[in-house]
Amino acid sequence: MVMAKETTKIIKKSTLSTAERRKNTQTVVTRMLIMVAVDIIGICTLLSIRKDAVVELAFVNSWLLPLTIVFGVLTLAAAVYQVLALVKKINTSAHPVTPAMLLCIALFCLITCLVYKSALGATVIAASVIATILFLVYCLYMHIFYR
Repeated sequence: MVMAKETTKIIKKSTLSTAERRKNTQTVVTRMLIMVAVDIIGICTLLSIRKDAVVELAFVNSWLLPLTIVFGVLTLAAAVYQVLALVKKINTSAHPVTPAMLLCIALFCLITCLVYKSALGATVIAASVIATILFLVYCLYMHIFYR
């Protein structure tokens, strides 16, 4: 008797309308495109800074500390937004940019600024690409198996 109830739940979950499926797919694709765009912008910026030693020295002396502070504040704001969304039980599943995405992007940028002097450029680029690929796999996994 318990199995019959579980079967009906599975049937109810899988009977989404075509419009709902299209909307879910569009949301996932938008999220993936946003993350790829952020990754490309970050990598291009890092490569253009690391291209010339004079430009890199000027960046470290004049921009690295303010960027670290800005990304620290953005990480704190994103964490507060994430907590508020969880406490108020706001459904952000249909939003193209979720509080968790904002928190992850801001935290990654903060960590990149903090380890910029000691990390190699290739390490930061590899970490960025790996993080984006893991996010894309996560989005596809959630979309395929839970929508």
